[in-house]
Formats: sequence, structure tokens, C-alpha cells
Amino acid sequence: MPYPLNIEGMLSVGSHWGFEKEVPEKAKEKLLSLDPKESVPAVVNLLDTPSIGSLIFMNRFFKVHASHAMKELIKKTGDTDSIVRSRALHHLGELKDSRAIECCVDALTYPSWKVRSSAIRALGEILSKRRLEILVPMKSALGKAFENNDPHIIKSYLEDDKKRLYLLSVIVRATPLDYPTYKRYAAIPAGQGKEEIIDDFVHTVFDHLGEIIPLLEKWIGDINQSENVAKRVSVYINNPDPQVRRSAAYTLAQMNYKKIIPEIIFLLKDPHLWVRDTAVAALSLFQDDIIATLDAAMKHETPPFKILALDVLSRIRSGPSKTLIEKHLHDTHENVRRAARLALLDTS
Repeated sequence: MPYPLNIEGMLSVGSHWGFEKEVPEKAKEKLLSLDPKESVPAVVNLLDTPSIGSLIFMNRFFKVHASHAMKELIKKTGDTDSIVRSRALHHLGELKDSRAIECCVDALTYPSWKVRSSAIRALGEILSKRRLEILVPMKSALGKAFENNDPHIIKSYLEDDKKRLYLLSVIVRATPLDYPTYKRYAAIPAGQGKEEIIDDFVHTVFDHLGEIIPLLEKWIGDINQSENVAKRVSVYINNPDPQVRRSAAYTLAQMNYKKIIPEIIFLLKDPHLWVRDTAVAALSLFQDDIIATLDAAMKHETPPFKILALDVLSRIRSGPSKTLIEKHLHDTHENVRRAARLALLDTS
């Protein structure tokens, strides 16, 4: 059968959630093992599927074949179907490759709220400042290995198994890797043979440093210089659509755009529950940078606002946040006092 039809059947079987586990797993493995030059475009053409199971599996599929998926998904951000556009943007966010920034920014003005929301969330995943905690040490280790022509530096960096998986995710974005090789590096068994596979992985990385290091440099540079993108996103913090507002709030927090803190604090009074919940999660990402502004706001606000603010403080778990929580143990409102006691328990 032609690839698109063959793949549609395998995707359907692989996404089955029934009692039989072996057949779906075989279908997934077969689909992942096909030539990505042909399979990736075919799977991308199924982005409009109504199957949740298929959409979940697509995340894994695109991450394994990321270097092929990037190009195809970027093409789909120009699709006439808003569902296809929004899903393509979602998957680009999952891939966290800053080469997709331009198409995400272009999608910000699309009429559909689903597309705008997906574009904003994708930018948050791509430009999250927390990614630097992984990317900067990785780039430093690989740079030293390149400068010294010494793959053993990479092996020292990979003493933590989590770092191997992070690095593997970068390799497949920088250069194609066949599925059997990807699978071998992703799930290295303990005991006999582990050392051999790690050595092989190290040399694969070393052979592709010319592609990996420039990509890491681009990602780090784009994250560090994300203020212009943050400004573009910041106008959506007051968008009429609640999904767009909440997406903007969380994305700007991921980008550590501190200028938006007062406006996200204001969202704690939003009429929509999901927006308020997202505002709590977003504010907690700023850590102690929000303490002074939040303290000033709480002095003149209602009990519901104070309770949400105490929830934010309980998630930060720092000395200053604990001090601010303690200030509300003697609030005039019983529910605020109860919330302060619970928040203290969460920080202990």
C-alpha cells in the first residue's frame, strides 16, 4: 500500500488503548522504523486526526525523527485548516527548536484563537529561560571536547543518565538518526554491554559536533535575546479570549519577562478559573522577583485574591516568600488565615 494509507493504519493500531498491548506496540515500532523521509510527511498529513491516542503518539514520533519533522511541521503552520495549524505549532513547541520561532511569531496574528494560543505556548517552550540550565553546561562540555579533540570529555559529562537523554534529543534535532540507533542510545540496559553502548554514543556525538554545537549556540542565543519576542507576546495578556490570556501569562513567565509581572498579578482577579490558575503557576516561575509587587497588591485586595497569592507564595518556597506568608497568619478574614497556615505547611 502507498505510504500515507499504510501509515494511517499503523497509526490507528498503534494508538489503540484496548487490553491487547503487544499488537499496538508492534505497530508503533514498525512505524518508527520506516524511512523518515517518507513516513514523517505522511504522519504530518494526519495532524487533523480526531484520535487522541494518535496525537499522543505523534509527540514521540516527531521527537525521534525531529530533524525531518521540523521542516514538515513548519510547512503545516501555513495550512488552511486551523486545527492542523494549531497542532503543528504544538508539536514544534514540543521539539523546542528555536528555528521555529519565525513561524510561531507569524501565527500570532492568525484569526483562530486555537492557532494564536498554540503559537504563544510554543514560544514559551522554545524560549524558556530554564532551558539554559541544561543547554549552557552541555555546550560548554561539547565545546571543550571539540577544542581538545577529546571525546572522553563528553563521556565525563554523561555520568548522569539524564544528560544522555538531553543530549540525544539535541542530536536528533541537529542531524537524522535512524530509529534502531536512537532506541539503542535511549534505553541503555544496566550491566554487561552498557559501557560499549555509551562509548558508541560518545563517538556518535563527537562525529557530529560540527552540527550540534552551532545549534546549541543558536538556541542559547535566541533564549538570551528573547525580549523582542516577549514584547510581541505581551500584548496578548489582555486578549478577550481566556485561552490566549492564560497562554500569554505562562509563556512570558517561562521567558522570565519581568516587566509583565504586574499584569499577571492582575490576572489573579480574572473572571475565568483557568486564567486564574495559570496566573498562579506563571507567577511562581518568577520566584522572589514577584515578592515586593505581590506584597503591595495583597495589602488592598479581597480575600479570594489573597488566597491565590498565598498559593503562589507556597510554590516559591523561599525565605522571603515564607516571611510574606507569615504576615497573613493574622489576617482579619478566617479563610485567608487558613490559607496562610496551609501555605506554610507546603513550604516546610
